[in-house]
Amino acid sequence: VELTGDGQRVVFSTAQDDDSTIVGELWSVRIDGTSLVQLNPGPAFWPGDFRLAPDGSRVLYRQSSELVSARVDGAGFRILTSGASQSGGFLISDDSVFCVFASTEGGQWSLRLDRLDGTQPFELLAPMPTPITPLELVDGSTSAVLLIGGKLYSLATPNALVLIGGDAVYTGHVLGFPIVLQTPDGRELLYRDDTGAGVLELFAGRLDGSAPPRKLSLPLAGERDVQSFRLAVDGRVLYHADQFVNDQFALYGVPLD
Repeated sequence: VELTGDGQRVVFSTAQDDDSTIVGELWSVRIDGTSLVQLNPGPAFWPGDFRLAPDGSRVLYRQSSELVSARVDGAGFRILTSGASQSGGFLISDDSVFCVFASTEGGQWSLRLDRLDGTQPFELLAPMPTPITPLELVDGSTSAVLLIGGKLYSLATPNALVLIGGDAVYTGHVLGFPIVLQTPDGRELLYRDDTGAGVLELFAGRLDGSAPPRKLSLPLAGERDVQSFRLAVDGRVLYHADQFVNDQFALYGVPLD
């Protein structure tokens, strides 16, 4: 369930099991219960797999293998993938104008930028055989943070990947906690990575790739991972882990610098 920024409409998904597949529907309704409209044109919507634009005007969702942009008032929709299948995540710019998403065709993956109204498709990253997962947009821009082959990259200029870091970056997450997180100054990205010891540790990597990643978490014993992390208002990074392998998870705070 998502509420538009002006508080006037609610966007929500429903699902029905017809014994062979889950049939999903996407709906929008005014906050007073009037003007209920269905936003997806077919029965193959993936329940819950949608994202509302910050200004509340449009919603992006997956319809089978396609990426669809629909007006929340039900006035129309556009299919953005036009031939290629949408795979992985999709991101919306802060100004609600553009979206960034990965698509695949013939075993090749590419990254695309398009206006939410479908009028300006543009290829950000040429086709490659390795899956691409867009994770984050750099605040206030259409520069993307990507996961490719277990490593994190930033992409500010088409086809100019910059390595942030990572060996086996972990994209699973505890509900309500981020996979990656930008620092307040917009210079670094926080993430969990297994560098070969079989333990997920917490790192900070430069978005411009100008320095090697820094490990932030304290040494972890055994196979105890950093479970989740957040930024505190005082500038510290808080993370949750069983630091000493005593089956007692605790919250730790480390400075960013």
